[in-house]
Amino acid sequence: MKFNLLKLSSFLCIALLASSCSKETTDDYDKYLLMPSGAPTLGTYKLIEEGKVDVLADSSNIPAQLSKGDYPFIIFDSAKALAKLEKQGDEAKYSFVKMITGGNFHLFAFNKDESDADSLTISQDDVVYGFQENNTPDLLFKTVYKDAGGCDVYLDSISSLKDKLLTMTADYKIDGTQVDYAVVAEPAATAIKSNLTKKGIKILDINLQTKIKEVTTWSKDYIPQAGLFVRNDISSNSEVYKYVLESINASISQALSNPGAVKTELLETYNNDDTVISANFGFSSSVLEGVQGNDGSKNGFGIVPNDVTFTTEEITSFNSLLAK
Repeated sequence: MKFNLLKLSSFLCIALLASSCSKETTDDYDKYLLMPSGAPTLGTYKLIEEGKVDVLADSSNIPAQLSKGDYPFIIFDSAKALAKLEKQGDEAKYSFVKMITGGNFHLFAFNKDESDADSLTISQDDVVYGFQENNTPDLLFKTVYKDAGGCDVYLDSISSLKDKLLTMTADYKIDGTQVDYAVVAEPAATAIKSNLTKKGIKILDINLQTKIKEVTTWSKDYIPQAGLFVRNDISSNSEVYKYVLESINASISQALSNPGAVKTELLETYNNDDTVISANFGFSSSVLEGVQGNDGSKNGFGIVPNDVTFTTEEITSFNSLLAK
């Protein structure tokens, strides 16, 4: 009898230890999620308001976390993340869950107007600014405008690119050199356009998600962009998994149906301080209103509705269509 009790006691200890290691409850984590700032944060704003998300203005350190596994969830460029995880094989620590953003990349053509849109050609003689070389925005541009040979100047992030473009002078020059084009992303794109047009700078805005459907076989209205990945030891039945997914789904629904209410909520949460909102999300409440609208009629952030699904096969297929 003592032997049986000993075995039972040992079993219970092991079970408790395993439960402790799995960290399945919300109380087990100081942070649920690591992600880049900007558009994807609109799809996770409720978690960010709770202080449960690490938001990075510079996303270059995020890929390393896909190998380290310090966070239960990570949001990153879905094609790049999936390629990295597939290369890791059985050692991969994360799996794809859902798409958060699916299309907010634009090409700004400077000193051009709508009449130039259909006949636009970009050569290697043109000066093009971009960000995140060989990530999705860059590959989209290289696929649509093959003759351009890529961007001439790359910045590490869209925020860095925004700061650089805002130095453009009325004669379309940055650091004394005329700039012809820039690959940008919302919500920074709207802020860039607003500030530059005040200088009298003329900008033709080209939606790269529309263009990619014209030059490839991709037919979805959304493209693989920022995706949510979960660490493989987090059960889909666990409290933390359910809570995070429910919160993200609620954020997405509100961002699409009533972004005006999101703006109001953010201002209330952060005491009407737009500098704090910008620090936490990468955009101000006014930019949110300008890009996403108030009543659900706009979706400039490119938030993917909860009922639009992506598979890993679709992500891989899309990636195969892009220029390498």
